[in-house]
Amino acid sequence: MTHVVLFHHILGITDGLRRIAADLHALGHSVEIVDLFDGATFDSIDAGMAHLEEVGFESVIDRGADALAADATDVVVVGISLGVLPAQKLVQTHPGVLGAVLIDGAVDAGMFGEWPVDRPVQIHMVDGDELGTEDLVAAQQLAAEPNVSLTVHSGSGHLVLDSSTAAYDQALATTIVDSLCAFVSGRDQRAATGRTVDTVGRIEPPAFGDEAETLLGYLDYQRCILAWKVRGLDAAGMRATTAASTMTLGGLLMHMAYVEDHWSARVLWDHGKNNQPPWDSVDWQADADWEWNQAHVRSPEDIIATWRVSVDRSDQLFRRAVEEFGLGGGGREVWPDGEAPSVRWILGHLIEEYARHIGHADLLREAVDGATGE
Repeated sequence: MTHVVLFHHILGITDGLRRIAADLHALGHSVEIVDLFDGATFDSIDAGMAHLEEVGFESVIDRGADALAADATDVVVVGISLGVLPAQKLVQTHPGVLGAVLIDGAVDAGMFGEWPVDRPVQIHMVDGDELGTEDLVAAQQLAAEPNVSLTVHSGSGHLVLDSSTAAYDQALATTIVDSLCAFVSGRDQRAATGRTVDTVGRIEPPAFGDEAETLLGYLDYQRCILAWKVRGLDAAGMRATTAASTMTLGGLLMHMAYVEDHWSARVLWDHGKNNQPPWDSVDWQADADWEWNQAHVRSPEDIIATWRVSVDRSDQLFRRAVEEFGLGGGGREVWPDGEAPSVRWILGHLIEEYARHIGHADLLREAVDGATGE
């Protein structure tokens, strides 16, 4: 996975920023949001600017840059507006930074020394952003450097990708966040093994891998598709239903978290029934559909984090099984007929389970905001 260090904008760490972090985490990346304001948040850009003048630009830049350990490696830095300052400093000066994404801002390269010609940088600006006029000039100058790509989006307002702000533009936000996800996934170790990353950040299975690599790769790809289907959704979107069904995207994600743990920990390794959190504390007799109902009481970020923990646990157990007894080896839990499913069968079943539910996710997501795509 790639480690992402995310620097917030002038309003502080908002719910919208946390949602973007959750979208990156859903793809399997670790994400750290650096707090430049000691927990302070603001309702307006003017209030945020007043606070910034009080603490000082240099102090904020230094705090952001110091948040990354000197020996850190395989890091992508992401800065939004104010957060561009520490992000750009780090991509220009820190040897462990793989690349950067700068959104709603940029500064002259000379502010932080020489430009690193070997590091890719992606910049996103909005042509109608009155607060970004000077930054756009700097971004255009940076675009002349090697490995720097600048996209100037048609629109208006500052902080258009943050759903917490009045300037939020869903269509623009989707475009920028998809591009951000693709950039981060492109730096991932999984992509380094010859797997292709598509335009929304999904890491496709290897085209010429062996059987185990292909099965594990397809399972990972199905996970990426489901992560994409819930990208950018708020609580209302995660709880929405369609037609006569009570199924929700949030409930579906929690169900797949349960499915991952069930087949990897219980069936494959016989770690006992539902002994992993959060399943170990559930009263299933009181609510047999507990995981499906969690969409109505948990935040999108919590649901994604729960699913991702289960996915990471499951992935480790599957890879361990392949190494220790191969695809033909049987699971440790024996079924009533005395047989145990093979690792191959379990992986195939999980791929089928994801594919079936992604079809449900297609319909649910389209019902929420009209978004479609395979």
